Amino acid sequence: MQGPMEYGLGSPSRQNVTVIDCAATGARINSPRSLEACRRMGIKPSELLTKTVVEFLDHGVNRKYSLVEKEAAVLRHEHFEQLRQQKLETVRAEREAILSGLGPAPPSTALLSVPGTTGSPTGEGSPIQQQTVAGFPPRRTQSARPWMNSTETLGDSTLLQLEERRLARIKLRQQKDIQNAIEMEAKLVRLQQENARRAAEEAKRQEDQHRKMRQRRMQLAAAKHEKELAKKRDEDKEALERKTRRRSEAERERVLVEEEKEKARQRALEAAQRDLERQQNADAWRIQTEELLRQQEEVVAANRRRMLEKERQVAVKIEAANKRRHQEALERREKANARIQNVTYQNELALARKKQEVTDKQTAAAERGKEIQRKTANELKERAAKSKQDESVRQKRLEAAHALREKHVSELLLKRDQLEAKMEDTQQEREKARLLAQVEHQLGVSRKEQNVERIQRMEAYARDQLMRRISSADARSRAVKERKQALLQTRQQVATEAMIRRHRLADAVEKMRTTSAKWEKIEETLYVLSIAMILMRSSSR
Repeated sequence: MQGPMEYGLGSPSRQNVTVIDCAATGARINSPRSLEACRRMGIKPSELLTKTVVEFLDHGVNRKYSLVEKEAAVLRHEHFEQLRQQKLETVRAEREAILSGLGPAPPSTALLSVPGTTGSPTGEGSPIQQQTVAGFPPRRTQSARPWMNSTETLGDSTLLQLEERRLARIKLRQQKDIQNAIEMEAKLVRLQQENARRAAEEAKRQEDQHRKMRQRRMQLAAAKHEKELAKKRDEDKEALERKTRRRSEAERERVLVEEEKEKARQRALEAAQRDLERQQNADAWRIQTEELLRQQEEVVAANRRRMLEKERQVAVKIEAANKRRHQEALERREKANARIQNVTYQNELALARKKQEVTDKQTAAAERGKEIQRKTANELKERAAKSKQDESVRQKRLEAAHALREKHVSELLLKRDQLEAKMEDTQQEREKARLLAQVEHQLGVSRKEQNVERIQRMEAYARDQLMRRISSADARSRAVKERKQALLQTRQQVATEAMIRRHRLADAVEKMRTTSAKWEKIEETLYVLSIAMILMRSSSR
């Protein structure tokens, strides 16, 4: 039986709150009949109070709750609210049984509540009529007559016989109650053993399931790891092949580029060689031309010196001649000067023609060199442009190949991310389902434990009531025995007093026979004897 702090006794200064008021307003029960119904059914009044969803969350400092924790809290709240409604209906039905004068329900009625049923907590029909269980006596109507303080009815022997028969029936009923209590204890032990066995089997099944799931996850992880390793080996092999191909292509391209560079260098060297040869030829031609011009100038200078020498000689001859030949000399001199001028002019004209020819040849050679250089430069430019165009095409192809590979890699990464996201969502859903199933299993275990606790409280209440009935019956039997013993002692005392009175009367009669007393005083003697007997009886009492 629970203490007064748990069930409460209700203060007379407050209004009583029944189970109906509790179901309507959510207030705590303090009505005597409702509290008695709670004690009978093994339900704590605190279990009938409403709770919010927040009370089913694990509280913490600045705690953020996940969606699974919130759903688990909602599930626990729904389970608690469903059990609370069933307990309210059970207490209400037991209160009606109390109002109808019925005795306590058997403890096994705590297991008759089926989740999901509405109306009566024990199934269909009237809640008062349905609380009869096989193996338990039916409810009896309680009598309002107290069992104590009934000594006034123990006056005669017939009542004693009735009390003896009633005492025998009480003893038999006590034996039956004790047997029922023993059977209830045995059933409770069997129920606890069955629950423990089921819990052990459930734990073993859960452990086997968890072990199988772990093995399955390990197998899946190993298979996935093997697939990833095979895939990685294939990718590494493909990457190595691609790397080898790229290396060979790069080597071929490098060889081609080296060959092209070597050819360009050879062409440049040949062009430079040709330019050098042309330059050397031009320099040699220029030097030769300058040498020819110098030689011609030296010849002209030598001729001029010779002519000047001749002129000097002629002048000397002319000076040495007489004036007679002065006119002839002047004429010859004029002729000579004219001839010299003509020769000089002819020499200068020939020299100018030679210089012009050399200049024309140099100009033509320079033009040819420039033309060759221009053609070479154009060829180099064309080759460079073609090489640049080829390099651009190759670069574009390489960029296209890189872009295609990057696109393929991005698609593979996107698919892998999508697959990982899908696997993560699936794992979260499985974890959520597992957690919710675990919560449901915990709620089922908690419901079984609560049923066991209710049965234990109901059995404690039944044992307390049984002990009260036994103590009351024992007190009643003791009172009957004491009264019977008192009656027996009274009868024995009366018989003893009667015998003593007869003996005294006989002694008195014998004394009066032997003496001379008068028989008229016999009444006085009997009166004195009766007074003495009364005094003796009062003193003995």
